[in-house]
Amino acid sequence: MGLYSVAFTGPKITGSNALALCEIQASATDYPRIKEISGAFLNVGAGATVLGVGRSTAPGVIKPTAQYPLVPYYSAQDPACGVIVGVDWSVLPTVPANFFKRMSLNSTTSTLIQFDFVFRSGIVILPSTSLVLWVISSTATGLIPQLYDINVELDS
Repeated sequence: MGLYSVAFTGPKITGSNALALCEIQASATDYPRIKEISGAFLNVGAGATVLGVGRSTAPGVIKPTAQYPLVPYYSAQDPACGVIVGVDWSVLPTVPANFFKRMSLNSTTSTLIQFDFVFRSGIVILPSTSLVLWVISSTATGLIPQLYDINVELDS
């Protein structure tokens, strides 16, 4: 088992009040254990928003240009990580039925919002399934992330 991490800046989001911000997909043979999902975004909307992390009932189809490779912590000779982290889809993942963790945010326009979902024992993603960072709800003028940074740490 190796320890892997990835940090990236996601694209500008427009449109929906309920949407996926990031998806972590396991390959058909891996059982990655997610330790942390954290980040920050600049919100140009105003109002209440709820973020959550949960299992998607059907993984999305992440565009090849929107996939981020995980980097081994200890050595470049560690085996490749069979996990895909992505932020743009040709087919969106489905909304999780339940969420492991949620965070309610109340912000004003042009506020930097930071979040940190830590899973002390780790959450295992079963093969060919995914974990999603999702905007659960937002007021009509709520969350409009213009630029966001995401950090994911896992064992695989």
